[in-house]
Order: sequence, then structure tokens, then C-alpha cells
Amino acid sequence: MIHIPIFSWLRENEPVYEETKPNGLRVRHITRYADVRDLLTDSRLSKRPELAAASLGQAVPAYADGPAGLHRHLLHTDPPEHTRLRRLANRAFSPRKVAALAPMIRRRAEQLVDGVSRAR
Repeated sequence: MIHIPIFSWLRENEPVYEETKPNGLRVRHITRYADVRDLLTDSRLSKRPELAAASLGQAVPAYADGPAGLHRHLLHTDPPEHTRLRRLANRAFSPRKVAALAPMIRRRAEQLVDGVSRAR
């Protein structure tokens, strides 16, 4: 697990952190695993930003106004659409397929790191 001090601090001191985005949308960051799990499995809630904004009487996020469907992805969908997309992702990223990609990913990561090193 990667240790990032700010997240540790938030979990201990402000597990529900409220923020106002530049477009005025108010969001809450939930930093404790059990809280996140409870929220993600609560069918009364939605992960669709446009529904959240509308329910709060706020402007729809700018990316939700973009090309049709562009903002619709696994993280911003609810069942049954989420279930369909997750099933597709699970097939595409099975442990065997990911393991087969590892050498290519490692080579590409090394190339990118070398490029950054040379640019300095």
C-alpha cells in the first residue's frame, strides 16, 4: 500500500472532507474504507455526477455537458450499466491477461522514466 500523508491525516481528522470545485459543484471526499464501502453499496445513492448535481440544485459538471456519453464510464455509472461495464472490464483485465501484459508495460514504463531522466 502506498502511504500518502494527507490521506492518513484526513482519515484520522476529517474523514468526510468537503470541497467546492472551480465550477461551484460541492463534493465530499470520503476517506475511510468502511464508509466508502457502505456508500457504494447503498442503492439510494448514485455515482452519476449529473444526478448528484441536480439533486443538490447545483450546476451539472462541465464534463457531463461534453460529447454524448464521453463522461459515462465505470466510475460514474450505477447498476445495471455499471454491472455491464464491470463485466466487460473483468474479462479484459483477467489476472492471466494482465500478467501477459506485464513485460510490455514494464518496458514502456522504463522508456518513459528514461525519457524523463534525459530531459533533466
